[in-house]
Amino acid sequence: MNEGHRAWLESDGTTFWSRSSPSHVGSSVIALISSVYERDPRWARRIIRHRIHTTEPLGEASWGSVKVAARRVVFSCPPLKAFSGTSVELIPAASTADENLSEWVRTRVNGRRFSGADEIWSFLDQLVREAERVKPRIMALPVSAILLDAEGAVLSWGVNSAWDYRTQHSETNLIRRWHRQGSPGAPAALWVTRKPCKMCSGWIWDGLLMQVPIGIRYRDPDDGPLARTTVLDPGTFERRRADAAKMEAADASG
Repeated sequence: MNEGHRAWLESDGTTFWSRSSPSHVGSSVIALISSVYERDPRWARRIIRHRIHTTEPLGEASWGSVKVAARRVVFSCPPLKAFSGTSVELIPAASTADENLSEWVRTRVNGRRFSGADEIWSFLDQLVREAERVKPRIMALPVSAILLDAEGAVLSWGVNSAWDYRTQHSETNLIRRWHRQGSPGAPAALWVTRKPCKMCSGWIWDGLLMQVPIGIRYRDPDDGPLARTTVLDPGTFERRRADAAKMEAADASG
């Protein structure tokens, strides 16, 4: 994680800023984008259209979050003094919008071992239906995801709660939950009902694949511009950028 970094933007005379946050894969940029949407979903898109400044190099999770939920980002020198005028520190919320499903999930996965694709897809479809029943309009798209260990036990889960909170897709909610719980178990497979977008693919790359090699399965394709090519697809610009960053980091540490 990049400790001590900040990201900020200016809107209507106010500077909004965030620090790097472990629950958001360590990125101050992600913390800022997420917090803007959590603070006021009605006006978030108007605020987030302004240029984001950051003091840290961006990982794939940050690049993807900017592409999907913000607009543009630039690297700026660390501020030498406090921001002038009015400034507001935005801190990401501790929980996500799908927490009201926790008890429903717990009663169905406690001690359970998933053993096949049909069983997993069936559970994920049930999870979507329950989310829509418990909180109508929670989903912009009906998508759910589950993280399993090698024995088929559930390590984390998520549903798309991005109707108002644009950064809270099923995969990002799943990774937030897993990190918030202390990254338990040894992940072996991530199952998601729709192909991950650029943001979710970046989160998976930085928040999971950089720690452990896992299999990724999705059922429904997504040919839209925000999912057509991602860091999870070999040969893409995003994959080449991520591989170059990995090699650079390895050279620096070696």
